[in-house]
Amino acid sequence: MLRWGRGARPAAKLRWLVQCRRLVVLDSSRFQQIISNEGCALRNSAYAGDPLATISFARRGLSLETLARRLLERLYDNHATQDAEYDGDGQRNLGQAKFDWIFMGRRVELKTSQLCFDKGLNSWKVVFYKVKLARDGCRAEQPFDDLYLLIYAPDGFFLVKHDLKTGVTKTGSRTATLGHNIKVTSKRGQICWKEALHIILDKLTLRGGCVVVSYVPKSDPLVQTLYAEVLNKAYHAKCKFYDGIPLFTLNSVIRAHRIQEIAYQLDQLENPDSVFRSAKGEVTPYGYTRGGSNAAVDWIRDKVRVEVKSSTLCIRARDNRWFCRFSGIREGSNDDGTNPYFDELWLAIYHPGGIDFFKHWNWRDTLSTCGQATCALGKLLIVTAGAQSDGPSDAFKSIKAQLESRGAEHYVALRWTSECRQA
Repeated sequence: MLRWGRGARPAAKLRWLVQCRRLVVLDSSRFQQIISNEGCALRNSAYAGDPLATISFARRGLSLETLARRLLERLYDNHATQDAEYDGDGQRNLGQAKFDWIFMGRRVELKTSQLCFDKGLNSWKVVFYKVKLARDGCRAEQPFDDLYLLIYAPDGFFLVKHDLKTGVTKTGSRTATLGHNIKVTSKRGQICWKEALHIILDKLTLRGGCVVVSYVPKSDPLVQTLYAEVLNKAYHAKCKFYDGIPLFTLNSVIRAHRIQEIAYQLDQLENPDSVFRSAKGEVTPYGYTRGGSNAAVDWIRDKVRVEVKSSTLCIRARDNRWFCRFSGIREGSNDDGTNPYFDELWLAIYHPGGIDFFKHWNWRDTLSTCGQATCALGKLLIVTAGAQSDGPSDAFKSIKAQLESRGAEHYVALRWTSECRQA
């Protein structure tokens, strides 16, 4: 592998590298086991025909928040929920919302989760992310008074008032910035979702101090209204372009893990004589041993440390432009000018046509910060398509051209096949 010392690679040499290597185009059926594994099949079977299960993770969260507010208002007659007040200009921007709404004079935070099967754990689970609890020395003040959890199950919805203790887990060094997670699982080997859901609810209410304040089946008028709204908006914005596309209904964390698995196999195919190993077990500067979930890099090929960052090709509401946002990129500087965190940065763009992988060599010059969270979360790499881009195909071409002009090498193009679309 060619290496340069301090600074970026010369532009002429970068162009030479890109020209000398031919793009590899593969069909997605080669990775069908990753794209449609057993856990995904079990989930798809349980939620078959449910339109809420086919929309994006972000849109589903907004729909479930609407349902939770309506449930509380119905439970307590004559009490309406009030929108939270936000910092700055009153607009709800990322990082400004301290809680979701006010109800009966109390600040309420809602977290939602779909009951999903985890193949690695061989069990069903619910996970609620980024709960900013005042515990474990992470923050002095909690930004809300009451925490509600909404569980989306195949047969309906459970609204649970949480006790701020049950199932709470830390997220390593990110806990202070992002918050805790709440994770509750069923027994290993429990395939039946109904029995698994019963176990999960028992863990929350019998072993813990949580309370199920409401359950509504899908036949409930509130739910029927919600589903009608979902169907009316099903083809709005980017959702119409991703209809039926593999991996789209997964949450962003799970989808990123699947893309990382594909990237790992691609690297093994390209380098069959190399030795691959996990970064799990490395010791941090603080003396802690890293586990698989917080490894410093995604894998090590021979002595090359490889990091993969992925982004969904999205459309930005404020200006109707397509963009990609790669987050969590850490940089530093060794004595020889190299990055102490990784040697190779792979960028994966997930879009309606497939997944495209780039090796980015000149990435340092294109990073931006994310405020106070930069130290814990790393930096961002954002690429916006041209204003004249007509749909995701044109937008991808525009973003691809920008990446290549900045020193990225288009490495592999993975294209969806009918088998994967139907899985």
